[in-house]
Amino acid sequence: MITIDEANPCQAAADLRQAYANMVAGTQEGEIMFRAGPNGVERRVSFAKGDASRLQKLIDHYQGLCDAMNGGRRARRFGLATGGIW
Repeated sequence: MITIDEANPCQAAADLRQAYANMVAGTQEGEIMFRAGPNGVERRVSFAKGDASRLQKLIDHYQGLCDAMNGGRRARRFGLATGGIW
């Protein structure tokens, strides 16, 4: 089981990415527990092979919170084509 602290979205995104990698590799964690707020309210989410998109949405959510907390947006990659006109 993975425990996610919602007060630290950057670590939550990293932990969820690891859970996603484990799921893709077939060594998935069956359950993830979230703790939120000062009173430590807990909720649990179970994942199966068919829930990869749901887990990816959680990763994106926490990465967005992390980026917002750090005052920036997620960096995008752009490629340059050869032979272009400047």
